[in-house]
Amino acid sequence: DSLANQTEADLLSLRNLVAENLGVARIKSFKSIDQARDATWKALVKFKDTPDESMALNEVKAPKEPKEPKEPKAPKEPKAIRNVKGAEPATVKRPTRGMFRKIQKIKEPDRVKERWDNYKDGMTVLETIEGANMTPLDIYWYAENGFVKLIEPTSEELAAGIAAWYKRNGLENPVDVKKKLEEDRAAAKAAKAAARASEAEAKANAKASEAEAKALARALVKAAADKADSNAKKAA
Repeated sequence: DSLANQTEADLLSLRNLVAENLGVARIKSFKSIDQARDATWKALVKFKDTPDESMALNEVKAPKEPKEPKEPKAPKEPKAIRNVKGAEPATVKRPTRGMFRKIQKIKEPDRVKERWDNYKDGMTVLETIEGANMTPLDIYWYAENGFVKLIEPTSEELAAGIAAWYKRNGLENPVDVKKKLEEDRAAAKAAKAAARASEAEAKANAKASEAEAKALARALVKAAADKADSNAKKAA
């Protein structure tokens, strides 16, 4: 009676539900409502009489709801290079001679080599301070353990390196400031010496002119006296 009250669609759903529990194929449709009732009833009877099935008719498992397809996982982003404290770019207030020592690689280290490939032959210690993912602490450790050698700069290399650093950072090079100060002092000293020489020359010229004037005056006085004496003798 319960099957007689159900629609063809309900019977199809029930029949396929039983089929799933029996492990048989599902069907898409029935030819008629009578076939639907008959096929569904047979399926229920078979299910109930199945020896391995312990469930009663009202314990038929409900069909599992189809799982929603999982969204594909986004590809993992490559791991970022680990930020190491002290290996980030640092600001140098004033470069020193030691910062212009150059790296010369000798052999690859057996440890502490996370940043080994970042260091190149000819690179200065200053570059490892200001560069990204580099630190002079690595270089000092490598040097102490014989993995690199630090080459001292020549006087010319040091001067050129310091000049380039100050120019790159838009700052006045203390060497240039000192040189200009010395040049200004020398120029001021030379100017004072020239002024003193000019003053001495002027005084000497004035003294000479005064002496010449006095000599001329004496000569004129003497000439006048001689003339007067001559005239007096003639008159006598």
